[in-house]
Amino acid sequence: MRAITHDQHGEARQVLRLSEQPPPARPAPGQALVRVLSRPIHPGDLAGVQGFPGAPQGRFATPRIPGLEGMGVIETVGEGVQDLRPGQRVAFFPVPGAWSELLTVPTDLVVPVPEGVSDETAALMLVNPLTLLALLRAVEDAQHGQAGPVVQTAAGSSVGKLVGAAALKHGIPLVNLVRSATGAQTLRQRFPGLPTISTADADWRAQVRDATGGRGLRSYWTRWADP
Repeated sequence: MRAITHDQHGEARQVLRLSEQPPPARPAPGQALVRVLSRPIHPGDLAGVQGFPGAPQGRFATPRIPGLEGMGVIETVGEGVQDLRPGQRVAFFPVPGAWSELLTVPTDLVVPVPEGVSDETAALMLVNPLTLLALLRAVEDAQHGQAGPVVQTAAGSSVGKLVGAAALKHGIPLVNLVRSATGAQTLRQRFPGLPTISTADADWRAQVRDATGGRGLRSYWTRWADP
């Protein structure tokens, strides 16, 4: 099978390779073999490729396949698995090795994909909503019942767009920050009811103060990626 691999840590564009790898063995009880159709590239995936602090140096004994989340179609299931079937579309997380064509997945980490949900959406439907829930709870804890302006960076990311939708639904006074004027314009079209500011503007700090009515920030969200 084909897979994206790396045999040492480093910048993704320098160390990642498309390579042939042995296919997984037949799934054991409690497992399913999934043909992966779509998988996201999370900032954490790239950080794992580059190497976290304290990561071993030099080449690995066995090439590593990045990725933890994705979706695909079940090829076969292990003995005793009754609630999943071959041909069924599923999403999975967290399962190491998602950047491959075939992946053996524990069935308790698999979620059936509803009809009408695209492959691309399904590949992102597990970790990002959980991240959104964690962010909402963190803001609730930080504000101690006193609502106030919230600023988020990387507002054009997948999670950032979920945050924007949640802010409109729940009445959170959110201010979006992105790095480029083009990104800001795109996000304003998607969420016309939310202030969106490009940090490429020389006066972006003043724009934030105006957007929050001059009030001090109660909390802010920040992430690694920022369009």
